[in-house]
Amino acid sequence: MVRWYRVLSVVSWLILFVTVKPTEAGPIALRTAPAGYHILARTRLALKNYNLRSQGCNVGVNNSGGRLGAGGPVFADNTQLVSDIVDGLGRGGDLFQIFSNEGSLDGVTVRHPGPATNPRFPGEGFRPPILAAETDQAFIAACDKLPGGAFPTSFSAGTIEVTTKKGGGDCTFKCPGSGCGSVADSEPDNDICDLPAGKYGVINVKNDSKISFDGGSYDIAEFQNGKGVLMLVKAPTTLNVGEGAELRFGDSAVVAVECGELRMNYLGGKSVERSVSLGKHSRITMDLCAPYALLRLGRDNVLEGHFFAGEVAADENNQGFCCAGCACFDSFWPLEAGEGETIKLSGGCDFRNITRVIICGADAEIVSRGSEELTAVVPPVGAPKSCKVEIESAAGLFSASEMLRVTGDD
Repeated sequence: MVRWYRVLSVVSWLILFVTVKPTEAGPIALRTAPAGYHILARTRLALKNYNLRSQGCNVGVNNSGGRLGAGGPVFADNTQLVSDIVDGLGRGGDLFQIFSNEGSLDGVTVRHPGPATNPRFPGEGFRPPILAAETDQAFIAACDKLPGGAFPTSFSAGTIEVTTKKGGGDCTFKCPGSGCGSVADSEPDNDICDLPAGKYGVINVKNDSKISFDGGSYDIAEFQNGKGVLMLVKAPTTLNVGEGAELRFGDSAVVAVECGELRMNYLGGKSVERSVSLGKHSRITMDLCAPYALLRLGRDNVLEGHFFAGEVAADENNQGFCCAGCACFDSFWPLEAGEGETIKLSGGCDFRNITRVIICGADAEIVSRGSEELTAVVPPVGAPKSCKVEIESAAGLFSASEMLRVTGDD
């Protein structure tokens, strides 16, 4: 059952006081792996009493000088709010941990505050960016670590126009030039528009209609969705949408897919200002990458997955969830180990979601695991070296912020 949570949104600037409510566990290091972020903006993020309900994931702004305003945010345990500058979080905010360098925490409860590194700001500082760099390439590389494959380096949409029927029904196709060829509704007479993979012009999903994607890759010139739309996928699906028009979802939409099954890449905003608009009263599960666009989010929505955009502006009373299969970790020990020795990963996420451990680019055997702890064997790596420790889950790849020193076989 979805429970809606409302907190009074008040934005202020002057630093007055910070409420600290310590519990048993201490603060954790800043997460930088893309898979650990539910919402990631490049330059600006504005939220109104956003309720991040899942543990172990972050909301942040990547670039130096990036600004975040979030009146009355309420974040679950083992989450982090990250931005170079905080414009105001409003009274009633309740956070687990915050990393920032300037701004206001007036009236905000921080349950696990780290050391204040700036006398003007009583929170943990960090050196932006979150990712490797502030470039287009770095942000797109972060998107590429999410489920659904790489952001397209080239794009060529088709000319076939697809329209769904209001209230349900098969697709109708308009095929200029050489015609539709073999493209047709893949399951006719089932009250749903069933669309095979391929290249399309405009896909227009009418109010109260249903569309299902067979799976695979779709290159779409323009994708518009009315109100009350139901969207399904039969297999993992990637939708690449061109920059010819803004990408819109109407109110009361339901994108009813499993985590990691729907990836949407939006190319708009690089040459002409564009936005991705998600309406209100919707439930949307996807991994969205819109590196050049503004993501507009209406009110009273439930979002699950990853939402990466140039800027993000959200109305009030939205709830966020990391995918149920999401996995991350906060630390590993020891920091130095030899081939065949074990290291232990620990954190607040559910380690039972981990499908693979990777050390130095090679698969590591998992010898034991619990909900918050996992032990893996260091694989052969040859010469001594410093290596990444990574885990894979349905939500994508997550890397540790520290490197493991492998002593090798000499």
